[in-house]
Parts: sequence; structure tokens; C-alpha cells
Amino acid sequence: MNTRDAFAELNLELIAARKAILERDRILDMMAALDVELAQKQDELPLLAQRRQNEWLDVAELESVGIATIVFSALGRHEQLLAQQLQEYLEAKLTYEQCEQRIASLQNNLAHLNEQLVTLADCEEIYQARQEQQKEFLLNLDTAEARQLQTITESLAQTAAMLKEVEEALAHGRAAHTALTTIQKRLFTIQVSAINYTQLLDALLKDSHNAQLSLESFERELQDMSQPFWQDHDPQRPELADSPFSFLSLATQLLTAANFNERLKLWQEHMNRLVAHVAGLVELVNGRAAHLHATLTQRRQEQTALIESMWQPDKFLTESPDR
Repeated sequence: MNTRDAFAELNLELIAARKAILERDRILDMMAALDVELAQKQDELPLLAQRRQNEWLDVAELESVGIATIVFSALGRHEQLLAQQLQEYLEAKLTYEQCEQRIASLQNNLAHLNEQLVTLADCEEIYQARQEQQKEFLLNLDTAEARQLQTITESLAQTAAMLKEVEEALAHGRAAHTALTTIQKRLFTIQVSAINYTQLLDALLKDSHNAQLSLESFERELQDMSQPFWQDHDPQRPELADSPFSFLSLATQLLTAANFNERLKLWQEHMNRLVAHVAGLVELVNGRAAHLHATLTQRRQEQTALIESMWQPDKFLTESPDR
């Protein structure tokens, strides 16, 4: 198949895939509107049923031999009231039945639309696959535009890989910061309540162990964030200082402290430094994540614009042999 024919065939597949997405979205919009109306009708039905029952009871009372019948008959109004009441009952009955029919119709319509939706379930994946084929088709052309597209595509992949590492580091950094602030709050509780230190020692040690694990995970993610792409884009690697990043130095100080108050003070000072240090790192990583998000968006826009400019019928007028 020559280049022109290959372009035409793939272009038709792209158009069909896009139409399928638009049809899916149209069906989803219709189903959403029908769902709203169905819920309204289902709420109305019990009220209409009660109204129909009340109107029927009024008719039954007028038709029975009771005080109301005797009184209205004596006044010469019985037949008139009975006819009026029968009319109101028939209207209530009709309204109820119309609501029932509308509910059934809505349910049938929704079922039919859902059947159509099932056939379009993979339309997004198909369209993305066609877009990948389109991109590969253009990358295989021996043109300056194709080489430019290759450069942008490689940059996109590299940026996406960096962003993944940075977002993982950010998640671990936030977890570490949360673990550290938990210890801060517990230390503050001890200070203001004058609870004996030993009574909360187990809880503090458990919190400290969890925080240490979180800090170590954050440190590993920061190292991963620097490999293999980051050095080429930002030589300033975010580092965790050795001493404030570990509880080991704190443990030594606590063992040599003279009393409970001194231990508490040392622990609070250490935590304040550590929380501030980790918070600064999280802010730094978050800023880099935001920068990479912006870069990724820009690269995608550049790639889309270039593909659109390349994907024109007049670019494939000359037939060429298969590559």
C-alpha cells in the first residue's frame, strides 16, 4: 500500500473512532437527562397513587348508604356530587397510569441506550490506538517535520518519566511530614497535660518508628527522582541532611538528658527542625512537580499542533513505495 492510500485508510479510521466517542458522549448525556426524569417520576408515583385512593374513597362514600348520601340526596345534590367525584377519580386514575407508562418508557429507553453504550465501551481505547498509529505513521516519514516530531515525542516520554518519579517522591514526602507532625502533637499533649513521660513512651516510640520508616522511604524516592533523567535538567538535587533526617542522634541525647523536662525539650526541638526541613523539601518537590506538569502540557500541545499540520491530504499527494 502506498503512502497516500495508507494515509486515507488511517484517516477514515481516525474519523470513525472520533465519531464513536462523540456518539458515546451523546448517549451518556441523554441517559443522564432520562435518569433525572425517571427519579422525578418514581418520586411522584406514590403521591399519585395516594391521590387516586383518596378520590376512590370519596366516590365509595357517596355511593354507600350513609349520612352523607342521605343529606346530599335530601338537598338534591347527590347525583351532581357523585358525577363530579367520579370525574375527579378518573382524572387521578389517568394521571397515575400516565406516570406508570412514562416510567416504563423511560426504563425501556435507558435499557436501549445502555445496549448501544456497551457497543461503544472501548471507543476511547480505539481512538487512542489510532492516534498512536497516526503518530508512528508520521514518524516514519523522511521529512524535517518527522524529525521534529521525533524530538518532541522523546521529550514527552522523558518528561513523563521524570514527573512519575517526582510525584512518587511528593507522596512519600507528604506521608513523612504527616508522621512527624503526629509526633509533634503528641509531645505538645504531654507538655500541656503534665502526663508522666513514661506513660506515653510506648506510643511515642511507635510513632517515631513509623516516622523513621516514612523518612527513609522519602529519602529513597528523592534518590530515585534524581535518576536517570533529573541530573540533565536540574543539577541541584534535593538532599536530606544526615543528622536531622534520623532519630539516632536524638536517641543519644535523650539517654544523656538529666530529667524528663530536658528530654521533652530536646525532643521538641529536634522535631521542630525535622518538620521544617521535611516541609521545605516537600515544597521544593511540589514546585518541581508543578513545573513538570506545565512542561508536559506544553510538549503535548506542541506535538498535537505538529501532528495536525502534518496530517493534511495535500502532504500525501505523491505516491511513494511502501517503507
